[in-house]
Amino acid sequence: MSNRKIWLIAFAVALVVCALVVVPRAPHEAARPAASADADAPPASHAAPPLASASSSNIASAASHPKHANDALCIVKAPPTPRIASDATSGSPFVQVDPTPAPSASLVAARQRVEATLRASADPYANAVAVWLDLPGDDDVDGGLMAERDRKLAAMAASTRDPRLYALALRACWHKSGRDCQGLSARRWAVLDPDNAMPWALLFDEAAAHDDLSGMQEAMHHITQSKRIDERDDAPLAAIIDAAADDDANLAAALAMSVDAIGISAAQVGPVTISACRYATPENANVWQQCLAMRDLLENHSDSIVLRMAGASIDKRLTGNAEPLKRVLAQIDRLPVALPGSATGCRDLRRQVDFLRRAAANGPIDALDAAAR
Repeated sequence: MSNRKIWLIAFAVALVVCALVVVPRAPHEAARPAASADADAPPASHAAPPLASASSSNIASAASHPKHANDALCIVKAPPTPRIASDATSGSPFVQVDPTPAPSASLVAARQRVEATLRASADPYANAVAVWLDLPGDDDVDGGLMAERDRKLAAMAASTRDPRLYALALRACWHKSGRDCQGLSARRWAVLDPDNAMPWALLFDEAAAHDDLSGMQEAMHHITQSKRIDERDDAPLAAIIDAAADDDANLAAALAMSVDAIGISAAQVGPVTISACRYATPENANVWQQCLAMRDLLENHSDSIVLRMAGASIDKRLTGNAEPLKRVLAQIDRLPVALPGSATGCRDLRRQVDFLRRAAANGPIDALDAAAR
């Protein structure tokens, strides 16, 4: 799939997410019981690297990266930013994206090297990331190539105990009808990742789609008892950067591939459970307590900006506290500066790679906070 299409999808999804989180909507069956209130820690061998290993020292000393003789190899041009434009005749808004500049021959060759390293890695997760990144182009009219990609991911996840790999495949397969994708389940993800509320958020949506109130209550209970809620959207970035090693040209390719990965993640289907507490009231004490727990989980123990924004929005609606939402919006404003997705030389490239490595380990909010220090 082209950078143009990836960014177009991601931008459209971002607009929808912002609308769902910020724009008031009518309550949905407010009379339902608690769970419908209007609404792993990974195994040691797969645990996310600790903060100290997430290049925190590199981030703190980004200015120490010297000007490099290979600066020409480090140049990366970002895909054009999608924007809202108006039709000249009707005035109707539409998403417009300018043509993507052709990558240099050195960048194409470097990307092929990084992809080959991912495929040849002894780590099954790196192998899965290579498959996940291999989106078909516009010529996949009947969807056969996409279905084959999903089949491969599902087959790799079927026997894994790595929650990163299982989450990668499940999110790619979610709401798809292929037999292999249907063999994956959010409940299995919950077993592999027991402290993570995200699989239970997907199970809540599944139960809600079938009007299964007991299933919704079970899922909400597990959500509010979880230690964290991780989408793992940025986890593939670590495998991509590791595959680039310390080669300048490879790191330039890794930056471009990471931008693609962020777009692919943003375009994947996510749970709508995060809006379930929007209309809770103190009069329903059980629901209110659940929703306060949900707010805390999203605001303080989540790994994505979208989830942080959702928690802050719930906080403002339930308690009137607008400060968390202001902080998240300020962080979003800093993101294009911290990660423009283009690089003018090796120093700039390595600063962004440090940022991505930290975001992969601890989420973009942590990476933004570290970059600001």
